[in-house]
Amino acid sequence: MLLGLSTEQRTAERLGEILDVGGLALQQARAEYCQGGLHLRGRGVLSMLLALDPSRDDRLLAAGHVVGLWGRPWRIDPQTGRRGGLPWRDPPMSFALPPAPAAR
Repeated sequence: MLLGLSTEQRTAERLGEILDVGGLALQQARAEYCQGGLHLRGRGVLSMLLALDPSRDDRLLAAGHVVGLWGRPWRIDPQTGRRGGLPWRDPPMSFALPPAPAAR
């Protein structure tokens, strides 16, 4: 869900934009992941992780927030000890997903 591999196409595209991953890389990772089997699913996850820019870890945090895996991420300034938000004011709410169905 976090990487957009097991979600519907529209949601995957929105997560791809949040994660700043090219459409072709996302399509290839989704294709591997959806072929089934642990080995192919693992290859899909790995190819997606390799497509992420490691200096943009804030985007992974924002994606987790947008899909409802965790609350709003914060950063702590090491010099002042103050809490601050991500580089944007809020996670890109234009990418907000509908609420997940309630657990039974």
